[in-house]
Amino acid sequence: MTSALKSKNRRWLLVLAWAVASIFIYLVARKLQWDSLLGELKNIRPFWLILAVMGNLLIMVFGTSQWINFLPRGYHIRFKNMLEINALMAMTSNTVPFLAGQALAVVLLAKREKVGHAVALSVMALDQFAEGFAKMSLFLLVVLLTP
Repeated sequence: MTSALKSKNRRWLLVLAWAVASIFIYLVARKLQWDSLLGELKNIRPFWLILAVMGNLLIMVFGTSQWINFLPRGYHIRFKNMLEINALMAMTSNTVPFLAGQALAVVLLAKREKVGHAVALSVMALDQFAEGFAKMSLFLLVVLLTP
């Protein structure tokens, strides 16, 4: 397949994706109670909204840094590339069930960044261990502080 043909197919796929997304947005927006929504928007405190958005963005920054630190010695991946992998993993995890995001991250790390499947799976295992440890610590803290 020639490069021009691939580019044309990619363009049509992008147009199709935008069309499908637009239809979904229209269907959701049609069901919203706009008066109620606009009334609630007046009660928003900008400081807390900005703080929440920054907190969500920092999750990606810290997660990316964590993954870079989980790489074995001798492997180096640019922050931008690892951030892209983490962002794609998060997006996929929030839209497709059954660990599809984690599987995508392992494949992207192994193939695109050329670290191999063993290293990619090791990074994912360390990530899952750290996440489990953090959750267990949080539950323990709740148990200790809750009457």
